[in-house]
Amino acid sequence: MRIIPAILTNDRDDFQAKIERAKKISSYVQIDIMDGKFVPNVSLFPRSFAYAEFYGLEFEAHLMVKEEQWEYLIQSLKTFENCRRIYIHYEVASDSDSLRRALNLIESQGQEPGIALNPKTSWQEVVPCLKKLDALLFMGVNPGFYGSEFQPEVLDNVRTFLEAHRGEITVGWDGGADANTLPRIVDAGAEDIAVGSALFGAEDIERAYEELKAEVY
Repeated sequence: MRIIPAILTNDRDDFQAKIERAKKISSYVQIDIMDGKFVPNVSLFPRSFAYAEFYGLEFEAHLMVKEEQWEYLIQSLKTFENCRRIYIHYEVASDSDSLRRALNLIESQGQEPGIALNPKTSWQEVVPCLKKLDALLFMGVNPGFYGSEFQPEVLDNVRTFLEAHRGEITVGWDGGADANTLPRIVDAGAEDIAVGSALFGAEDIERAYEELKAEVY
């Protein structure tokens, strides 16, 4: 299990500040990329953080965007040697062929393909694509903002997925993770847990990180 700082911002200076804070506690972060259409919030696109100093941090990109942005953004992320994984959202795919093309493009670039699922989406929807996936990201909140309301029913979605497919791919969780919910998320079986406001909303990110770890170790 690893706790992954999740960076959500539409400001270049704030992006760099969050990277500098994240490197104190992790070697890997998640970067949220939002177009204001799939979710009602907007964040930096790769062209806006291409010149940021990452201090050796690797990252995964979580694309909360409409399908028509996939190819452009995936290809933009090819230029980042430190981008290890790219998540696209199942809900915006027009059909299974479009989904497979995007996953194949990610894989062809040498990055790990992943699918993210909103709280109301069942994991059974992506079974036909499982062999193309390195990771499946369960959203524990309705996506788009730090501090959105935790959706506990998603825990059962994680559990039933693992009952059927344990060990096949990495199971991620994004949203609503804090000192109160983290033990339940870990108990459900999530391995990569993206944490936003519980870390970046804290005055001391190192202390906040240690307090989260203490809940599950």
